[in-house]
Amino acid sequence: DIEYSPNWLEQLEKSAIQFKTDAVAPLTLIGPSEKKKIHHAGGIIIKNKNKNQLQIKETHRLANQYWIDCEEELKSSDMIFHDVAEFHCMLMRRSAYDAMGGLDEKLITQEQIDVGLRFKKLGLSMSFKRESIITYRAYDRFTLEDLQYHFFRWSDRLAQKSAEAFNQSWNANQNIKRIRFMWIRKHRERAIATVFPSCRKILGKHLFRYLICAYFEWKFDKFENRRRKAFMED
Repeated sequence: DIEYSPNWLEQLEKSAIQFKTDAVAPLTLIGPSEKKKIHHAGGIIIKNKNKNQLQIKETHRLANQYWIDCEEELKSSDMIFHDVAEFHCMLMRRSAYDAMGGLDEKLITQEQIDVGLRFKKLGLSMSFKRESIITYRAYDRFTLEDLQYHFFRWSDRLAQKSAEAFNQSWNANQNIKRIRFMWIRKHRERAIATVFPSCRKILGKHLFRYLICAYFEWKFDKFENRRRKAFMED
């Protein structure tokens, strides 16, 4: 779901060498769109303690702003270093990957924050390269075949386990219900809406969720359970 601009990789390598950083994030646009809109220009980790419980979130720099309006800000030296590279695309030194012990495969969400936190813990650094440009094609239309993988990738069951694992790793108190229903479910619903745009328009948001989305939730959950059972029997 990524479209790469010419020389994107060379630009990432250039930043890693120039600033001696361990990972580099490109400028990630979101589309397809006639007017280029920013999805991620590096990220910042924010930690808050509430009643001795740690809450961690990440802010996408310049998210949902038009590229043309941010050209001067993107050139600022303040944009070079940051905390989080999105998993849509990043360059990471093998030495940094090995120092972390690889990725936490229990995570299907917040994995970029997990890596950012581990970088900080190990004293590793990240840079941002505005000349390396990719486009996250979030608005492309899905097919029915795409939905099967998408529902596995954004599975409610896996999302809950992922959030629990993240909380355990960082002694955090992330709102698991919010992650499941305000983030993960929306990814699934948006995918279904691209397959059946007319139904979404006719039924409206709420009826579409409770009729069409609920049916596919049930269908793919049943398929996943059957596949998991077959795997266990083998």
